[in-house]
Amino acid sequence: MKYFPPHCLTKLIKRRVKGELVKMASALNGSIYDQPFRVILDFAETSLLSIYNLWKNKEINPEMQVRTSIYDTPKKVVKKVYRIGFYPVAANPFHWAHLLIGLSAITEFKLDKVIFLIAGFDPRKPDLVPLAIRHAMGQEVLKIFDPLFDYSSIAVGSNVDGESNLFSLLSLNREQRIEAFLPCRWRSLPPDQSPKQPTGYHSKTGG
Repeated sequence: MKYFPPHCLTKLIKRRVKGELVKMASALNGSIYDQPFRVILDFAETSLLSIYNLWKNKEINPEMQVRTSIYDTPKKVVKKVYRIGFYPVAANPFHWAHLLIGLSAITEFKLDKVIFLIAGFDPRKPDLVPLAIRHAMGQEVLKIFDPLFDYSSIAVGSNVDGESNLFSLLSLNREQRIEAFLPCRWRSLPPDQSPKQPTGYHSKTGG
C-alpha cells in the first residue's frame, strides 16, 4: 500500500468534505457560508487538524488494518494495541451528525480509526431503505473520510442489534489486541454494560 503523509491525507479529506458541502449548498441555491454548511465545515476542519496532530505525533495510526468482513483475509497481528471506534448505524441514509461524531470520537479517545457497522435487517425499523442500497451508499460516503473511517458488512444477513454485531466483528480479529469503543449513547446498552460516564463503551480483546 502506497504511503501518504498524514498532512496529505487530512488535507485531501478536508477538500472532499468541502466539495460535498458546496454541492449540497448549491442544490439548495445556497452558499457554503450559509448555515448549517459553515458550522459543519468548521467542525470538520477543527477535528481534522486535531487528528493530523495526533497522527503526526504517532499517537494514532489510521492506516492500520483489521478484518471488517467474514470475507476478508487475515491481517498481520502486531504488538500494538489498536484503539478502534465501532459505530453501529442504520445509514438510512448517513447524515452529517454521524460523520462528525466519528471525527470527534477519534480526537476525544485518540482512536486509530472508526469502523461503521451498517445495519442489516432491523425489525424495529420496518421502513428502512433496502439493504443493498443503504450499504452501497454508505460505502461511498465513508470513502470521503478514508482512511479515518472504515466500512463493515458484518451485519449483512443479521437482524441483531448493532452492539451485538460489534462482538461478531471483534471475533474476526481475536488474535489482535484491540481496545474497542462505541461512540454512541449508552441507553442502547444493557444495564450491566453501561459505563459510569456517558462518553463511550470501552472493551478490550485479543491476546
